[in-house]
Amino acid sequence: MLFGAGPMLSAILITALFRGKTGTVELVKRVFIWRVNPKWFLIALTLPLIYQWLGLSVWASVTGTAIDYPELSGYIFSWLQIAVISGLYFITEELGWRGFLLPRMLTQHHWLKASLYLGVIWAIWHYPYWLISSWGYTGSWTESASMAMASTIFAISLCVMLTWIFKNTKGSVLLAMIFHGSNNANFNKMFSVAGDDALSLNFLATHAFTAALVALLLVAFVIFRPLE
Repeated sequence: MLFGAGPMLSAILITALFRGKTGTVELVKRVFIWRVNPKWFLIALTLPLIYQWLGLSVWASVTGTAIDYPELSGYIFSWLQIAVISGLYFITEELGWRGFLLPRMLTQHHWLKASLYLGVIWAIWHYPYWLISSWGYTGSWTESASMAMASTIFAISLCVMLTWIFKNTKGSVLLAMIFHGSNNANFNKMFSVAGDDALSLNFLATHAFTAALVALLLVAFVIFRPLE
């Protein structure tokens, strides 16, 4: 639990030490930036569904796995519940990654480069959990390392999407929390559909591919419609 809150606690501590009360208040205020175009709430909530369910469909098609898709009304109700709870929890990460680190990276780098750098950092922070859980499932450090690499591509892709949302919502950490919560909530639902195979390398690699595809399409969209 403390490890999961590390980014938030580090951000608050460093800000308090170097910028005092004023800087700390400014940091926390990012969580309460909600006066944005309502479409961004919808985008943050539903964008993860695109690459995740696309990934599940591609994986099922390639592997020949029969998928029993959940009934829509029950799925939506359960997913929203988990997304809200998860989103609130992920202030523990997002206040650090998007609230503290991303704004500083954006002062030095183009938004896309900042996304790539932050994605790598975000992934490395997850490595202990990813490697240990993957090894517990596969019993192979080689396969676990491959799964961590697929998850790294996935994390970088998500960072591109999150930075795009962040830049268009006045630096809102709240919207990042909603995106993060939706992403994890839907993964929980897909795990229940795919079963133990959801922890396999080909499942993670397929989702890394679809997330990267969506991120690349987003970058292409931004090229023709630049960020402000």
